[in-house]
Amino acid sequence: MEKKLPETLAALLKPEEVQGRRVRLIFQDEARFGRMVRIRRCWAPTPERPVVNNGYERQFVYVYGAVSPIEGELDWMICPKMNTERMSEYLAQVTASHPAEFIVMVVDGSFSPINLTLALAPLRRSTKSAGRSSCFSKRLSKILRSRPS
Repeated sequence: MEKKLPETLAALLKPEEVQGRRVRLIFQDEARFGRMVRIRRCWAPTPERPVVNNGYERQFVYVYGAVSPIEGELDWMICPKMNTERMSEYLAQVTASHPAEFIVMVVDGSFSPINLTLALAPLRRSTKSAGRSSCFSKRLSKILRSRPS
């Protein structure tokens, strides 16, 4: 993605689309946090056999998040479910948080039950050093600042 980002941004950031607004590049992802009850070993005196009630209890919470690496800001929302309706609410929240800006959101493209029509740039997992990501951040900053605001 690092090599194709300038061309992708050039294709997306047409003056008639941006309309003089400041461009904000953000990277979005979602996650599930929760707990699952699992039966563990328990002690009982010999020859008793312990009785353990098993109630397959699962509790989850979902988090949508997007970071603006250049501005160092985070937009997030905690939800009880992950679906198209919640993602739409999250996108509306991000849009409302930055009303005067043209938002370019990079989505990771992993599976989730969300149907979106967005311009997607494929991401690849990088194992490169942190110095390279710092260099990437500087290049992003240079690309976005060179655009008319």
